[in-house]
Amino acid sequence: MLDTPNGQCPCLPNFSGRLCEKCAPSFKNISAGCLNCDCDPIGSTSGECNSTTGQCQCKSSFGDVKCDKCAKGYYRNKETNDCIYCDCDPSGTEDEICDGSNGQCLCKPGFAGRRCDKCDDQFFGYPSCRECFCHEKGSKSLECDKITGECPCFANFTGRTCDKCSAGYYRFPDCLVCGCASAGSKGLTCDIEGQCYCKQNFQGKQCDQCLANFFNWPLCEACNCHPAGVVPQFAGCDKGELCTCRKNVQGRTCSVCKPNHWDLQSHHPEGCIDCACNMTGTLSLSNDCDQLSGQCQCKRFVDGQKCDSCQEGFYNIRADSHVGCEPCNCDIGGAIGIGCNQITGQCRCRPRIGGLKCDRPVQDHFFPTLWHYKVSEKRRILNK
Repeated sequence: MLDTPNGQCPCLPNFSGRLCEKCAPSFKNISAGCLNCDCDPIGSTSGECNSTTGQCQCKSSFGDVKCDKCAKGYYRNKETNDCIYCDCDPSGTEDEICDGSNGQCLCKPGFAGRRCDKCDDQFFGYPSCRECFCHEKGSKSLECDKITGECPCFANFTGRTCDKCSAGYYRFPDCLVCGCASAGSKGLTCDIEGQCYCKQNFQGKQCDQCLANFFNWPLCEACNCHPAGVVPQFAGCDKGELCTCRKNVQGRTCSVCKPNHWDLQSHHPEGCIDCACNMTGTLSLSNDCDQLSGQCQCKRFVDGQKCDSCQEGFYNIRADSHVGCEPCNCDIGGAIGIGCNQITGQCRCRPRIGGLKCDRPVQDHFFPTLWHYKVSEKRRILNK
């Protein structure tokens, strides 16, 4: 029966419309007889809902059909029963955002913290949070530096993840010590077999030996033994011997004559021969001479390889003279040259001149004076 005057049917309390064809506000599902919306009084803005879907009108922090749950990104405060913003870090949070019961953000793998705003254990480099991958054999811990990702390596390991052997160690993951000898190796490192990198004159796995024909560890010098200076039976440095010199030879390579000797030659039985200096004519009465020429060190007026003669114009070589010889002092007019006999000092005289210095006429001769020359000239004129 229609109500007058506009034809409004008299509806039951939970129906509405002119023909009572829809649910009244706060009711839903007309086919089921318009049931109560039952919206949560805390989470909804009113008691009304969509008459078809039953969706209540929720506050911004609430969700679900009846607004009785927290919206995505919010959690229930048990004291106030209100929904509070989770404030999750988007870099580290899963799509579900957070646990609605306690506000714990739902972290992606590798992230941690209530807001998922830091890296989890064994991860580093927020906000990317990559796995540390610390090598279990080389690292003291599987945890790495949160910023750099550097793992804490044992002394014989290196690399960000401790996946390499340190300098001076080899054969990962054992990383055994190379033990390279500092004197013979180019550095602390060795190859995968433990062979150190040796300097030029060294050998051995740890470069702790001299090469053949080198000696004197740790210097490992070349032998270079002088063939004329070593004894004939010398076996060579490769037999572990040093250069063995002949009697009159010295030096590491047997290349130098001993003092007072010279002329290193293989045909000399003792390597070098005696200088044989005439020490009467040498400085400081020395028997030393030049190693190559054999020239002795002569006094000022002494000459000869062995200092055994006086220079031209000198004679009588003497040990007690610091210049070695006396001057001949030959008469410049009566002598031929400045030289004299090395022993007697007799100058070489011109004809009819005698004396040690050639300064006297021979018997029955005289040296003419100016008067004699004048008389001779007058006679020549008178005889014309």
